[in-house]
Amino acid sequence: MHSGLCGGNPDTVTQATMHPSTRERGRSPSCEGGAPAVEVRSWADELERLLSLATSRGAQAAIDAAAELVRAHPAATDAHLVAGRVQAHVGRNELAVESFSGATRLALAGTLGLSHPITPFLIRAQLALEPGRTPCGRRTAENFERNLEAFREVDPETAARLATVSEDAGVRVIDLWGTLTIANRVTGAVAVAAEAFAATVRDVLKQPRSVAVFGVGSGQEVVDVVRNTGRRFMGETRAHYLFEKDLAKLRLLFELADLAGAIRERRLMIFAGDGWAASARRAFRTRRLSVPTLAAGDAVEYQRGYEEAVAFALPTVEERSRVDAYYASEEFAGRLRAVARGETQPRVLFLTCRWTTVLQHMCASFRRGFEKLGCETQVLIEESDVERLTLGAYIEALDRMRPDIVFSVSHGRPSYAFLPRQLLCVAFMMDKCGAILERDRVDDRVAPHDVFLCNSRGLREFVIEKRVPPDQTAILVAPSDPEIYHPLDPDDPTAVRLGADVAFMKHIDFGDADSALRSLEEGTIVAPRTPYERFASSIVLEIHRRVMEDRTRQWFDLDFWNAARELIDPGVDPAWRERLRATLIVYKITVFAASYRQHFLEPFAGADIDLRLYGNGWRDHPILGRFAGGTLAPGRELNAAYGGSRILLHVHNELTMHQRLIEGALAGGFFLVNRLDPERDFERASDYFEDGREIVFFDSPADLLEKCRHYLDHDDERREIADRMRRRALECYTVEPIAAEALRLVRDRLSTVTE
Repeated sequence: MHSGLCGGNPDTVTQATMHPSTRERGRSPSCEGGAPAVEVRSWADELERLLSLATSRGAQAAIDAAAELVRAHPAATDAHLVAGRVQAHVGRNELAVESFSGATRLALAGTLGLSHPITPFLIRAQLALEPGRTPCGRRTAENFERNLEAFREVDPETAARLATVSEDAGVRVIDLWGTLTIANRVTGAVAVAAEAFAATVRDVLKQPRSVAVFGVGSGQEVVDVVRNTGRRFMGETRAHYLFEKDLAKLRLLFELADLAGAIRERRLMIFAGDGWAASARRAFRTRRLSVPTLAAGDAVEYQRGYEEAVAFALPTVEERSRVDAYYASEEFAGRLRAVARGETQPRVLFLTCRWTTVLQHMCASFRRGFEKLGCETQVLIEESDVERLTLGAYIEALDRMRPDIVFSVSHGRPSYAFLPRQLLCVAFMMDKCGAILERDRVDDRVAPHDVFLCNSRGLREFVIEKRVPPDQTAILVAPSDPEIYHPLDPDDPTAVRLGADVAFMKHIDFGDADSALRSLEEGTIVAPRTPYERFASSIVLEIHRRVMEDRTRQWFDLDFWNAARELIDPGVDPAWRERLRATLIVYKITVFAASYRQHFLEPFAGADIDLRLYGNGWRDHPILGRFAGGTLAPGRELNAAYGGSRILLHVHNELTMHQRLIEGALAGGFFLVNRLDPERDFERASDYFEDGREIVFFDSPADLLEKCRHYLDHDDERREIADRMRRRALECYTVEPIAAEALRLVRDRLSTVTE
């Protein structure tokens, strides 16, 4: 909306501010009850007329004329602004605030703000009212009570003091065009966050980083940080920190916005009052909170206490010295020799991550396997969505447990550069991620006794390409626990509820291939703005066109790279080539994988088969969304869906062998698996289960539907195949035999190094 009062030409009235019936003739309609029409040449002239009326005929005449103006133009923002301005001029502040509120409701977003010429009158009108009579009084009181209740749950002592603190007489929270804002009661100045901070914080929060705010300030800094902190995959987020000595100022913040959810979930951690420094030390002493990468406010009076608190993120000199001395000692070298000879079972520290079910649950499976072998184990993992394990947490664990082996999934020493060189590191490779994906080579981050256990031939080739010595790698299938995955009674209510004719268990991030491609362009390629981004976008889009031309074709990493090399100008920057290669891997994992899955699953949309798709993201799929079954909690729910479904699907663009085959087999499930070229299959399921007797392959979408119908009609045949598959899984692929094989491979490697 642009008019004389909204920053446009003061001598004209735009059609948007006029009543529809008067747009052509510039005249307002009659008021209710037959009152004469109010003619408006411009809103600036109307304001001048009413202010003159107040001088010549008195306040009530001006108030009556303002009310008549609003009745004549109820949908015109400027009518309410003029009325409010006149009402404020004659001291009727309550009426003025009501009129300004009407303008706020009508105005287009962004047209009313701090720079608007009426804003000073809005501010002073609210400040002139008693707190209980302001339009935002109820909102501020509700905000305060919600925030205080949440604060009691995390810091009851400080919350009790805050509840008794009086409001600061010099400032008040007011409603500034729909936004609650802190205003100075004497000067009328309002506190706002710097635009530069708002822009910077949005950039910082695109990554899981933490922000420290020193002092409530305008309050908008804290609100911006909380509102712009989203959740990443599996709920990952970050804690942010407010340091405020003055409880009266904290009270203002609690009135300003509803922060209760962020306070309860520790996404906003508040260190307040006289004990702020001690409270901060207790929080950071857990070594599970990230150190801020951005600060706002004046840190001078908080600096010393803040630095003492965040120092806990780092290991002490004494801790580091003890760890280094132990792993360089003959005591540890002797333990490794004893482990290598089988005389001692190793102590194993598992490093894993809360925000991927694959990593944390695979670590849990291996841990149970090692414990069954008599090994002492511990797990280091985040315990809430806001946590981030610090270097101090890792060194403390090494110092406390003195493990012989550090075991991680899909990372290993390349991601944990702080590990002592003498400490043996085992990586169970299930995905391409972390430092081993990002770096061209990792041989400088691999110790001679490290072991990379890969769940597929393809991943083994991948780590060898990264310069991991081949004799430090091996292929090992992912284990499953028969205490968790096992057959249920056919009448088990959870199995009945979650079972289906055909079920597929797979999280998806982006829905269909088109959505995945858009996400890739907006995220990894970051929309084609820079020269590199335009270059990468053109290559990816051309390859995607070829992929969609023949959806039956199986593409692998080398296929994508060969196609890209045909399109790359020979003179292109070598650094661009390396960046593009990484981008193409992301394309394969997200876009191509989505297209490949969808190619096989699409025909179910027209088939009379009860299909259930379990996992994140399916509800948003444009074709398959109606089959979405929601997420399954690992353990009982997943086991019930495996065992309660008559047919389980495995559809993968790179490998036919997968952990879900073993989990489902132990639960008594029957599997149909897409067939890949045996020479290119990263890990062949037929090497683990006999084709036709323990597992059944399909070759095309039509073949899949045909076999679904066949096995749904032949229960006995399906159950016999499932029984044979389960017996094989129990014998060979549960946690204890797989952990025993992993330990044998570790001992073989240690024997080679320690001889």
